Amino acid sequence: MRLNLIISIVDRSSGPAMQQICTDLGLRMVFSELCRGTAKAEDLALHALQATPKTCVCAVANDENRDEVFKIARRQLKIDIPGNGIIVSVPIKSIGGGTALSYLSENNAPSQGGAAGEYAHELIVVVANEGYTDQIMDSARMAGAGGGTVFRAAGTGQKGSTRFFAVNLASEKEVIYIVASAANKASIMKAIAQDCGPGSDAGAICFTLPIESVMGLREI
Repeated sequence: MRLNLIISIVDRSSGPAMQQICTDLGLRMVFSELCRGTAKAEDLALHALQATPKTCVCAVANDENRDEVFKIARRQLKIDIPGNGIIVSVPIKSIGGGTALSYLSENNAPSQGGAAGEYAHELIVVVANEGYTDQIMDSARMAGAGGGTVFRAAGTGQKGSTRFFAVNLASEKEVIYIVASAANKASIMKAIAQDCGPGSDAGAICFTLPIESVMGLREI
């Protein structure tokens, strides 16, 4: 048995239903966060659209329950149709502490090395100073990215280390999730680093997580 972090991003109105799917399956550590898409205001206005608030629902599941979440979300929320949301599954490599391991695995010891192997898609996580999402996404799209999802956050840098390579570690932040094909990942990260990386006003740092399963993704 292996454990996975399921990350689903849906319209705010579908958030409770997504949470209920996870709860009904008895998944552990179900939590949600408010977020928004990365479409620029001028692009939305051009097409007479309004920004749609999003909810990110996360949970820990074994492979069997992960497949059930995908199946039920496809049936109830039509999440396999691009535009209705997206679900990704990120393999969990390690868990700290025996109590946490027992809780998350329901006392079934998971197999080791969950993040090994090749993956068709990866989740690019960008941590940047607040207010630079449009600039970052412009660079990412020029390199082949589709859309993204942005979260508000705050750094927790220690005293005396608030700046590291011109990156303020303790200011208000925005965290951006971008699902990218493995083929496009490197070029997207390179573009973000060159245009918006450490030393720039955006101060963006990015890294990737492997995606084993994905549903609801537009062709990229």
